[in-house]
Amino acid sequence: MLPVPDSIFVAEIGVDRDSVLARTYAHNPDLKALLYRIESAKAGVRVAGKLSWPSFVLGLDYIDTGPAIMPGVPDSGKDPFMVSVGVTLPVWYGANSARKREAEANLRAAEYGYRDARNRVAAYLERVVFDYGDALRKTRLYRDGLVPKAQQSLNASYTSYQAGKTDFLNVLDAERQLLEFQLMFERSLSNVAIRRAELEMLTGRDISATKE
Repeated sequence: MLPVPDSIFVAEIGVDRDSVLARTYAHNPDLKALLYRIESAKAGVRVAGKLSWPSFVLGLDYIDTGPAIMPGVPDSGKDPFMVSVGVTLPVWYGANSARKREAEANLRAAEYGYRDARNRVAAYLERVVFDYGDALRKTRLYRDGLVPKAQQSLNASYTSYQAGKTDFLNVLDAERQLLEFQLMFERSLSNVAIRRAELEMLTGRDISATKE
């Protein structure tokens, strides 16, 4: 059985919104897939456009005649070469024009799809960056401020109780407050880890990395 750790380390790293957004645009797997779709659609437009052009075919062939049967006759026994030239005209202009319009429509759809996905990813990223910063702020607030003060309050209540200056209910109330702040700290710390995972899912990169 695997050992259960006493605590989980979560790196508290600040993030820059513009930097994270740039990484997302550059490395997000879904956006990259849509960019490949756009490139494929562009290739389709180029191919469809060429269907309306005449095509030319140039051929070269030769015939192996074997040994010369009439040695005294000029060119006897030489293998003849043949050159052919062909031209194909696009007679199905209407069908080719329809294919071109379809390819252009596919390209526009791919571009619109990319812009829509990019806007949705940016909006989602804005929310995640805000939630990450909020969780990070709360984590530091509980760890560096509220939890230590609650611990001090519990210690003071316990000392007063031992001296007979307060009742045990005050000690219990101080302990309850400390446990509540400790619980909120752990929750905020887990939120930091969750939001960081979401950021790395969007960017496709470790947000602690300093280079692209």
